[in-house]
Amino acid sequence: MKKIKFQSIGDYEIINRLDEGTEGITKITLKKDFQKAMIKLGDFSHCIIFTKNKNNLFCYGAKIYRLHEKSGEILINGVNMKGEIVDIKPYFPCEERLENDYTNQKSTAIYFNENPIGEYLFFNNSGVIQIHESEYLPKDKIESALEKIEKGDYLRVLWWFDRFDKKELRKNCMCNPPYENAPKCGIFATRSPVRPNPMASTVVRVEAVDKYNHYIRVCGFDGFENSQILQIIPYSDVTVFKDVRVPEWVEHWTDYKVFQESKGDIPENNVCGQCGSIYFDLTPGVFSYNDPDHMCPTCKGLGEKLQIDVERIVSNPNKSILDGASVWWGNLRKHREKPNANWMRGEVLALAGYEGKSGSTF
Repeated sequence: MKKIKFQSIGDYEIINRLDEGTEGITKITLKKDFQKAMIKLGDFSHCIIFTKNKNNLFCYGAKIYRLHEKSGEILINGVNMKGEIVDIKPYFPCEERLENDYTNQKSTAIYFNENPIGEYLFFNNSGVIQIHESEYLPKDKIESALEKIEKGDYLRVLWWFDRFDKKELRKNCMCNPPYENAPKCGIFATRSPVRPNPMASTVVRVEAVDKYNHYIRVCGFDGFENSQILQIIPYSDVTVFKDVRVPEWVEHWTDYKVFQESKGDIPENNVCGQCGSIYFDLTPGVFSYNDPDHMCPTCKGLGEKLQIDVERIVSNPNKSILDGASVWWGNLRKHREKPNANWMRGEVLALAGYEGKSGSTF
């Protein structure tokens, strides 16, 4: 998997601590490069702040008190945050809140620790989060975490928009949301995948758990297949707000997340008018076998899988490489006596000298 690289988008400080009879206030100051990204965020009453330290990712629900677009400052309720700020998203009730209160979940999480913990797959008409073993995440640790997750639980899944992890896209601060009548907005006022750190947050419902095969079958995940999963935490870890304000162009959306599998009917504007789910446009590239975003990851659109046949490279295994074990390089001793511009042969000879091997052993 590709290495995940985050960048800090700003700093924060507590300017008024939460004491008896007073309300705590935290000030966030965005870096100059990202100040435009907060345009229209003030049309929302609440937001979610994402931070990161060496081992974990953190999510904090916050109420927006004041926002200064020109100075890049945001005043929120006093939140005791950890790590550096890596993203801000508006609080959409249709994405963040359940229809009914839900608090009886066991506390369990599988943390990021600088590496993805798995990927999202789709098979047998179901979405599955497959957890991968690693040095940090051994088999027993995965099974211990999955034992605490049950059917009917709700989880928050943090994942990576890997298709949008491109240098030129991560510089963008503005976008045109695919919502009807929506104005041009800063990316921190949207859930756009084009953002400084292309991470996403999705609340899902658990349909089944297989701790031995290390997967969780879920409903409600809105990413592409093979999306990299960064972290899983309980839904209740993030503050749930009921009295919220959203812009008029999304006021008609539901006040809670709707969990239903797609029936294949895509609305004309690519956004569900009930739950706000976004469907990306189908383009010719989706059906192209050599489009870089949609080609087969195994053959890269060629229809053939390239492999190395060692027996064809080393056709004379009884000889050393210098004496002509491979017809590809030929007799390297003769080449050393009368060298030419064949740089590949020169590299092999240089390697032999670096390793200090004699002609009979290399």
